[in-house]
Amino acid sequence: RINTIDKWQFSTDAISNNSADLTVGTQGASSGVAAVYGYTFAGQDGSGPTNNIQKFSMTSHANATLLSSVTVYSKNGQLSFNAPNASYIMGSGWTAPNGGTGKNIEKFNFSTESDSALVSELFDHTASGAIDYWLGVTTSSTTHGYRMFGGGGNPSPTGISRMSFASEATMTDVGDMTSVSGGPGREDGAAFYT
Repeated sequence: RINTIDKWQFSTDAISNNSADLTVGTQGASSGVAAVYGYTFAGQDGSGPTNNIQKFSMTSHANATLLSSVTVYSKNGQLSFNAPNASYIMGSGWTAPNGGTGKNIEKFNFSTESDSALVSELFDHTASGAIDYWLGVTTSSTTHGYRMFGGGGNPSPTGISRMSFASEATMTDVGDMTSVSGGPGREDGAAFYT
């Protein structure tokens, strides 16, 4: 479990340096960003799953502080996407310690920074009904959050699903990728590439 916060400067392509530290070192956490702050959600520390939400400044480089908690925390492989005023945390191939499942989507409001709350569910793209709630790739527009792929099932799912930030209804199927990819992707403001 690593607790370092590393910074890599785009303008110079300089080697990253340790700009600050997390309060609790974690692995498998998801993340969010709002204005000049970064957030980490859940993951695992040295003793198992954690429900911590940590906040750090991207300008002062001070160490992170513990804020609040993820409601149904997952053991590993969490994902997240950002709305203009919140982060949505989702997905894990494991049953959460307090009985939740990886299909939950929780909302963390940047304005209140209180505990996250369950608001929606992931769409299951597997024809077999096998859980595909772990891994995958996420991105967002100003109005919707998107999730592609996911683990589990045979064949592996290629589905794309989305959730409206306005309604926060269960994610819906909106299409399929032409091939399976477990790798990262990137957006350019108008489209997503993977």
